[in-house]
Amino acid sequence: MKAIGRFNVSTIQFEVSTKPFAKVTYRFVKVTCNFKVRIIQFEVMAKSFTKVTYGFGVGTNRFDKGPVSRLKTLTP
Repeated sequence: MKAIGRFNVSTIQFEVSTKPFAKVTYRFVKVTCNFKVRIIQFEVMAKSFTKVTYGFGVGTNRFDKGPVSRLKTLTP
């Protein structure tokens, strides 16, 4: 298990696609509030993964993928 990176999203809703039987855990390390937008920094820990996709949301419990330019996809 090693950290594959740190990412910033404004909501905690995101998805992680992993290879079969890979264990994935999430460790939230920081939460800040600025202009009513929650920025949550988290680490994705995985033995192996295929991609990480997340988007930006504004407001409480609102997840908005928004335009394609706002979508972020990470690959190993």
